[in-house]
Amino acid sequence: MTPHGDNDFIDREFEKSQQIPLSSSTDTPTAETSQSIEVNRVPAREQLEAKVGTTQQRLAALKEEQDRLEKERIALEDLRRRRSEFSMGREEMIHNLTKGITILEEDASNTQRQLERMGGALEEFRDHLEKVEMLSEDHWDQENLNRELTRALITVENARKEWISNIPKFPVLDPKSEAQIQPEKAEVIKKPENVASKRKFPPFADMIDFREFSWKQWAQFGLALTWPIAAVLSVGILILVSIWLQGGS
Repeated sequence: MTPHGDNDFIDREFEKSQQIPLSSSTDTPTAETSQSIEVNRVPAREQLEAKVGTTQQRLAALKEEQDRLEKERIALEDLRRRRSEFSMGREEMIHNLTKGITILEEDASNTQRQLERMGGALEEFRDHLEKVEMLSEDHWDQENLNRELTRALITVENARKEWISNIPKFPVLDPKSEAQIQPEKAEVIKKPENVASKRKFPPFADMIDFREFSWKQWAQFGLALTWPIAAVLSVGILILVSIWLQGGS
């Protein structure tokens, strides 16, 4: 619309009538505009709900992925632990077995040498035992008794030297070694307890060695055995003499 001049006729009422519907149509919402707004709002709500559903699905997928990754992490840590255990165990056993083989080989070598020395000692012991057992006074020449005795003493002395020389080589031969003490203790333990009650005192023949008695000891021993009899006989003789004297008076 063009602006009016000062001389133009202006119908003010017409203009008002024209302006009122315009303003009313612009400012006051009609049924059509309300329906249009409602239609525009519905797709926004559905879209929001769709986004919520999509987000929940993504969260569930992420949770599953997290669980899968956690299981994978645990499996990898277990695998790493087992590989470390294998590596350490392998190194440990290689070291121990190598050391053990060296020690056992050395010990086996020492044992073999010890067995060889022991075998030689056994042969020497058997030889000396045979020689000592063959010594008998019954087979000696009585005319050369001194020579026979000298030979016998030499044989015994050689056996003794062989025995003494092998004690340091084989400590088990030492009478004071544990190897000989333990069997003696075990034998004592195995004896029944009633052995002592069966034989509380040794026999009289075991207490006295008559072979070592001198003539003086034999005389003292005989006197000790006969003095009770002599005392009884003396008392009997005195009684008989007393009776005879009384009868004679």
